[in-house]
Amino acid sequence: MALAKLVAISAFVALVALGEAGALVGCAAPSRKGDASLRVGPVSRAYLESEVRLRPVVIGGLRAPDDALRAAASRLGKHVGREVVVEDACEVELEPGEYDVVQRVIERCEAVRAMTPTTVLVVPASGAWVTGYATSRGEGEPGRGRRAVVVVMPEGIARRSGFFVRPSKLWEWTLVHEMGHVLGVPASSSHAWDVEGLGVHCTNPGCVMYTGFDWRVLWTGIVRGWPLEFCEDCARELREAGEAGGAERVNRERNLGVG
Repeated sequence: MALAKLVAISAFVALVALGEAGALVGCAAPSRKGDASLRVGPVSRAYLESEVRLRPVVIGGLRAPDDALRAAASRLGKHVGREVVVEDACEVELEPGEYDVVQRVIERCEAVRAMTPTTVLVVPASGAWVTGYATSRGEGEPGRGRRAVVVVMPEGIARRSGFFVRPSKLWEWTLVHEMGHVLGVPASSSHAWDVEGLGVHCTNPGCVMYTGFDWRVLWTGIVRGWPLEFCEDCARELREAGEAGGAERVNRERNLGVG
């Protein structure tokens, strides 16, 4: 056991040393190869016709931290070209043993009664197998957004944070990452791969839409820090979708004689 710990520590120190050397020359881990057989995209413009609203849900005192929500909203807004607003929290009481948390929240939270503009619920849930996941409930109607929920798992975030990534950063990463799934990036198979059990993610380990803890993430984290930004490909897809969504809204309002 002592030998195994020594080997692990030595390997980590070596990686740190290599990472520091790599940082001097701007070296980063290479991307995975995109899977041309994947059917992905395009980015959902239905979410981007107006400002996006994030509404945190409180269940049993658990909720996403305000600072992480604000940081994620600011980061997303920069890429989609419109304001991402953090709304007041919606408190939902659940009975012990209620298993479908997402469905119960949708039934009971007033925020989903009127989905204009788009409101994305941020729901805490028990479990530690991942830090979070995203789900969409139906396409909705033009101009009325879509019913989307980002589920965050405080226990999973607590277990995975520590020396390598602080809890605050992992909260922000989880929120930005899951909102990326809601919006639909990566939207091209040229930079997408299918992670077993987790679905389609970006191939770039320096992108917030990459997932998993492998040597690429470790190397990139040491050289550049924990990835919180979208890569150039994902950022371009979000920017183009934001521009198209705004144009579609203007055209629809013009046809309806609004403004």
